[in-house]
Amino acid sequence: MARRAAGAIADSPTDFGLASVLTLVLLVMAFASVPFLLSPLLPDVAQTYGLTPAKASSSISLFGATLAIAAPLFGLFGGSLPRLLLIRSGLALFALGLFGAAFASTFSLLLLMLVITAVGAGMYVPTAYALVGDHVPFQRRGRVMGRVMAGWGYAIILCVPLGGYLADVAGWRSAVLLLAAVAVLALFASRLLPGGAPPGQSGLPGPNLRSLAAAVFLHPGSRLILTVNVLNMTAFYGAYTYLGTWLRTDLGMGSDGAGLVILAYGAGLAFITLNSRLLDHIGHRRSLYLSHGGLMVGWIAVALATNGPLVMLALLWVGLFQGGALVGQSTLCSHQSDHGRGAIMAFFTCTTYLGVFAGAALFAPVFTGPGYLAVAIGAALLNGMASVWLHFGRRRLRDA
Repeated sequence: MARRAAGAIADSPTDFGLASVLTLVLLVMAFASVPFLLSPLLPDVAQTYGLTPAKASSSISLFGATLAIAAPLFGLFGGSLPRLLLIRSGLALFALGLFGAAFASTFSLLLLMLVITAVGAGMYVPTAYALVGDHVPFQRRGRVMGRVMAGWGYAIILCVPLGGYLADVAGWRSAVLLLAAVAVLALFASRLLPGGAPPGQSGLPGPNLRSLAAAVFLHPGSRLILTVNVLNMTAFYGAYTYLGTWLRTDLGMGSDGAGLVILAYGAGLAFITLNSRLLDHIGHRRSLYLSHGGLMVGWIAVALATNGPLVMLALLWVGLFQGGALVGQSTLCSHQSDHGRGAIMAFFTCTTYLGVFAGAALFAPVFTGPGYLAVAIGAALLNGMASVWLHFGRRRLRDA
């Protein structure tokens, strides 16, 4: 009975209009652009500080590791704070870190500024996801979450090519300043987000640390989806982190050309996330099987491509299926517990950026050794593991 009541509360109708969706898209685009843009800029960053691209990739690893720590801490201990306060404070810190990174005189200072950036993202990203779960019924949540997740695609469609062009004509620091400007714009736009308690929950007791931790660690469905997410994100960021360097060294592209090629991934991601009503009809668990299978094929196709157009076709394929994985995993994760949704989505962000850290760090010796094809094969194997894990644990999910 209590669970039924909680579900009814979570599925209460509410006004979560276009302005709120577009604002969250901008928020997601701001933080997703950081590792997406750093990948094609790694050779430039490395040259500035006298490092190899593999050493410079530690900037992406540290950003991911910090966000992976910060997100669950704010999810567990920030439950009593208003969602909008966390979002706005996080965006301000995020923008401050990016401005500092753009003017960092040493690599150590750059890393420090990226830590500050990641802490800010850890405050606002999971809170933004939880806001969707608070205000949108589950029957529509996949559609709305898909539109919000389209921010990942827009990060590549807009920020990566433009940032690559700016880096080519004015240096990589100008590209980082572009991201800081996007974060400031998102901060002003946050005024359009709904405030107050979620519909129907104003009279309920607030979550405490014990109940939030239990929602994450003791709920079998939460553990299942978080494990699937970390496998998928390790695969993605392992392959993506070294994609830009491979395009520039093996295929002879500049930062602007690499950014343009990577745009194809963003186009595929944006298309599927904006049309995520299809995933609502298919079912999010079933769509994850298709997505991980498609990603296995896609990453190997990318590594086997011999010219820019073929890489773009393969990346378009990867973007389509990665979009399906992002929407399916985030939507299912938001549905596993009504009471602990904020904490669960914080750990969803945590596992996402554990993937950033693990992918960049674990695949560095693979890239410098056997090469990019071995990286792609490793990513494909991880996506296969995610699909197998999901299949054997499917009965644990709250999927309706």
